[in-house]
Amino acid sequence: RLLRGQLREFSTDRLFRFLNALDQDVEIVIKSKPRSRRHATVNVIAA
Repeated sequence: RLLRGQLREFSTDRLFRFLNALDQDVEIVIKSKPRSRRHATVNVIAA
């Protein structure tokens, strides 16, 4: 399910541990949204 993008059954903690097990660092950055945008967003960026 995870490889098909079906993430509902996976907690964020479980996803982070899975990525760490694959030797990947997980970084979470929290910042204020621009005033020009009405709603805040959640983005995932793979570097």
